[in-house]
Amino acid sequence: MSQANQMVCWGNLTRDAELRYFENGTSVCNTGIAINKTWTDPKGQKQESTEFFDLSIWGKMGENVAESLSRGDRVLVVGSLKIRRVEGDDGTKRQYPEINVEEIGPTCRWATTTQAKNPKSDGFNQQGQVGTARPVVQMEQVPEEVF
Repeated sequence: MSQANQMVCWGNLTRDAELRYFENGTSVCNTGIAINKTWTDPKGQKQESTEFFDLSIWGKMGENVAESLSRGDRVLVVGSLKIRRVEGDDGTKRQYPEINVEEIGPTCRWATTTQAKNPKSDGFNQQGQVGTARPVVQMEQVPEEVF
């Protein structure tokens, strides 16, 4: 992990994960996160802002995220920030902030979780195919009146 470009954030997933596989067997999971910030300005007025980032989660961790987490889940993310540059069909150039995720998991601030570990494997399942069992993370909402 590059220490000069390390980012730690928490927020809510903005969409369900999209898991894709490349011809070489590598997988990537794409989703997004909304990071909310609230503060009181010098005049005593409550202020709020929201920042949106795309997330790229590679390999087995991405597969686990696609299986375990969904839109609206509150997560903690560690990764590096990069700017993805794309050119549209009309020739316009756009830039998108993206976090290349190194660690991700559900938070327990407003929900509870149940975790199941993946069995250790050489990368092949019992049928000799690439892959292993996926973990199950169930999140239950805690009623807001608790807080």
